[in-house]
Amino acid sequence: MPTPTLPRHPRLTVRRLAAAVLTLATLLTLVALPADADAGDPSAPAAADPTPLIMGGALTVPDGGVVPIGLLVPDDTLDPRLLTLELSGTGWARAAARLEEMLARRTTLERRVGATRAEVETTTSELRDVTAELDRARRERRHLAATAADVDALLADRAVHRFVGLGSADPVIDPGPDLDARRQAELLDTVQADLLARRAELRRRAASIDGEIDELAARRRALATDRAAARSRLEELAAESVEVEAALPGLVDAARRARRGAVVAGTDLPLVAVDAYLKAADRQAGVAPACGVAWWQLAAIARVESRHGRLGPADLGPDGRVSPPIVGIALDGSAGVRRVVDTDGGALDGDPVLDRAVGPFQFIPETWARWAVDGDGDGRLDVQDIDDAAAAAARYLCRLGGRLDTAGGWRRAVLGYNASTAYLELVDLHAQRYRRALASALAP
Repeated sequence: MPTPTLPRHPRLTVRRLAAAVLTLATLLTLVALPADADAGDPSAPAAADPTPLIMGGALTVPDGGVVPIGLLVPDDTLDPRLLTLELSGTGWARAAARLEEMLARRTTLERRVGATRAEVETTTSELRDVTAELDRARRERRHLAATAADVDALLADRAVHRFVGLGSADPVIDPGPDLDARRQAELLDTVQADLLARRAELRRRAASIDGEIDELAARRRALATDRAAARSRLEELAAESVEVEAALPGLVDAARRARRGAVVAGTDLPLVAVDAYLKAADRQAGVAPACGVAWWQLAAIARVESRHGRLGPADLGPDGRVSPPIVGIALDGSAGVRRVVDTDGGALDGDPVLDRAVGPFQFIPETWARWAVDGDGDGRLDVQDIDDAAAAAARYLCRLGGRLDTAGGWRRAVLGYNASTAYLELVDLHAQRYRRALASALAP
């Protein structure tokens, strides 16, 4: 009975992850805030930002399209073809969801930092313009005040002149000796009227500019307050980005571990087992290319023999080891079982009297001793390690069948592994099912 699969974890849109890639390289750069050296001058430009918000690191991918989250979690120990597979399993779903949430938070931070920086730059530019206008208005106001003072002085002198009498020279115009007193008085009255009109105009313009200065000063204070608030938000975002980046490596590691314990969605294939089958087939193709053993043939054998290392209480760990070890019944010659006396002193199967089949591919000790392979290159021959066991099975099946890419060779190999027609039919059923399920995803 096939192992029921758990709900799939949805694929992630890169648009939600944002700016997203596949080696964890830059993790703790900070948001560089605009300098506050200009605290006494709100119009001064912000300092250039030497470092970007840390959105461009291992997990950032180009915007647009859909990418499985597996591609965003690097793992050099897995076959690259496995990174695109959809997976199921509560552990994987939970780890992927947590990573997705943190990536989305980082993307949101990136957008907020960009918007806030733009706000600081815009406000700084407006402050510069407003300050320039304020300086211009103040200069004009000082000029008006000086001109008004000159007019007031002339009017004061005119008043003294009129009080003393027309005989003395006028401070504005010297009428000369040829004008009579009446014409001189008329001329001087005209001058005084012009000065009074000029003073009134100066006062009107001064009042207008005073209003403009008040308005510009208020605008300048508001912009300075807005920029200070934006800089404060940038500081908060910097602290939050540090928190996010500190959390990401742990979440990536957790997702990597969870992925190795996940199952390929829509199948009963543990991902770590598929990796072992792929590598075993590739290895065998290198040493015996004429054999043509395929990963799905190895998967079918392991499915029937041990449910991919998960028979009974056994489980297949993320490292590919079966725990507790799978040890079969004693081969004592009882009904349906051939008798095999002990060949290894019980070293492999713990039975010093009779042999027992062991590991995910159910090798008897004598067969394992002859065909064992260190499939994962760890320097050990471990029958309970699915990498070693799959590599040994590929080698053994090629010896039994010759050409496994032919119907006859495949049949000979399976019957040589277990001389039972029912066994052959069951193995072939699983083989074809696995091949169809992942034909496109795991094409060479």
